[in-house]
This record gives sequence, C-alpha cells and structure tokens, in this order.
Amino acid sequence: ISVPDVAQAVAAAKKAGGRILEGPGSLGARGPYAAVADPRGAQFVVVSAAGGDPRDADAPPPGWMWAELWTDDLKGSATFYKAVLGYEAWQIGAGKQATWILSSGGRPRARAARMPFQNVPAQWLPYVVVKDLNGALGRVTEINGHVLRKPGEKGPQFAVISDPGGATFI
Repeated sequence: ISVPDVAQAVAAAKKAGGRILEGPGSLGARGPYAAVADPRGAQFVVVSAAGGDPRDADAPPPGWMWAELWTDDLKGSATFYKAVLGYEAWQIGAGKQATWILSSGGRPRARAARMPFQNVPAQWLPYVVVKDLNGALGRVTEINGHVLRKPGEKGPQFAVISDPGGATFI
C-alpha cells in the first residue's frame, strides 16, 4: 500500500495497535517499506515508491484490480486504516451485511467485509481479473494451486484460489 512516508505509517500503526513485522527497510531503487499487521493480524506492506505511484486506472484483464480485508472487526479495522493510511471510510449496509469502503483521493481502494469462515485469521485478499475464468481455474490445479471456492451458477462469476504456497486471492 502506497504511503507518502513509511516511518510515519509505522509510527501510526504502532500507536493504533498494529505490529511491525519487518522494517522499515529499503527495496533499493523502489524505495522504503515496512511489513505491518493490523490489530486482528491481517498483514500488509507499506511502501513509498521513489519514482512515485502510477496513475490510477481500472485494471484491464489480466491484472490486479482490488483488495478486500476479511476481518471480524469491521469498525475497528476501518478506524485502524484511517489512522495509519489516512483512508476515508464509510459503512454500507447494516448488521451482518455491513461492509466498509476504504478510499483515498476520492477513489475507493478496498473493502472491509466480515470474515465468512470460523477460526480463520483476518487477512487481505487481492482480486485479479482474468479474461477466461474457467481456463484460469484449470491452470491453477495444473501448477499445484487449489480452488477453494468455485464460481456459482448465478450472479457474479468469481472463484477463491490459493497458490502452492497458500497465498489466497479472488
């Protein structure tokens, strides 16, 4: 996650109950970084790109397009990410259907949603858009990945998969 000042983000994370897992350090020409866990354990990296950020654009397939935080503490997570990253946050829906949108620069950046599984720690799940979902799912198993949730019969077509090392994404 891009930040203007890694040291400032690290200090804010500590103050807001997060843990610093690694760094601050340097990614060489890319710029400074730190690996952080929020109070519920969801891990992320902050970086201040030496060359600046690419301009905002919608991701054409294939590409990374979105990130979603699955957590059991939506309001607390929204408060944490507002304090650490300067995100604006607002709730959509109510009760068990509530989610929070995290935005900056007038653009939604991520969504926080209730963790749908029991005994699974909070985590970030990136979304990847592909041109051929069924073809991509076939390749997942060919390279020793796992399809954790297949696309449904109706509604939006998406799958939850993990790579051979266990990293999960949608």
